[in-house]
Amino acid sequence: MKKIISKLVIAGLACVAVFSSCSKKADEVTPNVTKPNVTVSFLGADYGVQKDFDVSATVSTTGDSAFINISVNGSTGQEMKRIYMTYQKDSDKEDKFTKFPIGTSIPAAGYSGTNFDGSNVEKFNYNNVTNTGTFNIPSGKSKDFKLTIPILLRTDATSKSDVFKVWIVKGGKSGDHKNPAKNLAYGVAFVKLNYTNEALISNYETVLGSSKNDTIGSLFSTSTGSNFKRSFAQDTLMGSGIDFVFNNFTSGTFTIGSFYKDASTTNSDVTVGFKQNPGGVDNIKRILRIAESTIAAWDGVVGEASLVSAVNGVSSFTSFVTYTSDISGKVFAFITADGKKGLIKVVSVDNANTIGCSATLQVKVQR
Repeated sequence: MKKIISKLVIAGLACVAVFSSCSKKADEVTPNVTKPNVTVSFLGADYGVQKDFDVSATVSTTGDSAFINISVNGSTGQEMKRIYMTYQKDSDKEDKFTKFPIGTSIPAAGYSGTNFDGSNVEKFNYNNVTNTGTFNIPSGKSKDFKLTIPILLRTDATSKSDVFKVWIVKGGKSGDHKNPAKNLAYGVAFVKLNYTNEALISNYETVLGSSKNDTIGSLFSTSTGSNFKRSFAQDTLMGSGIDFVFNNFTSGTFTIGSFYKDASTTNSDVTVGFKQNPGGVDNIKRILRIAESTIAAWDGVVGEASLVSAVNGVSSFTSFVTYTSDISGKVFAFITADGKKGLIKVVSVDNANTIGCSATLQVKVQR
């Protein structure tokens, strides 16, 4: 049964330290350590199970705090189970949101949420399990709720950005942030607080592959930093936003790239695989350009300029690369169908000699 959420509002605010007092005045600001430029991008329309969302943001210009306001109005029978949150400091690797950007601990008791109409106050506990980076949504609020999450910001002169990602999902385990999209996400929002105008990068870690219990997807989106199962990408996303695939169609053979060489020709080595035989990828036609790079190039990336330079230093791009030996430690440069440049590092490969293997990948890509 198709589920509908009529509204998801996530707003980033920079407010005074007293959480109950916050100016609502919108203001265009020149970003600095006490007056960040706040933007919110809702990425769920093409990446979640729902299509109809409304997102807005308001900004105040003083103080050392931000407020992420979540408002969900759901339909009868709809169940939302968890909220996953991640945090990325500057261009560092994204991770679970377990401490405020200034380093202090998040209150274990969580924050008070209410029904959409403001009634029935209840706690959304954040640390039911220590440092999970997960809000468990109370059963009484699983269809509609409002929640405000206060964030203590950095105020040092070296601050560049604080980036938060908020996933509202149907299932999943507390603390399982590797691939939140697999838990049937209702939507995901990027909350970016920029203290400078410097161009930075997204920096993700994920697990891709065809695991034996079919819980790990093999397709990756650089916009959400999560992976998707092939059937979901084909039938529900209709190919939207998918940037590359990691595939091991035979024992000990690894392929990274796109399903298509061009708009009409498939990469047969990539399309053959679990549940394909081949086929089932006619909607996933986004073409990736990929080539092997170096660890030195990876280690040299500290922001967008160095990332673009590293990718520009690579020649002879193709639409996929294949190896018949363990590819742990290899680095690949890529250019997405939208022209974003990035690097992939294969951190490790599990069960490399089986068709059920998976790979832990870290991805640096233009934000």
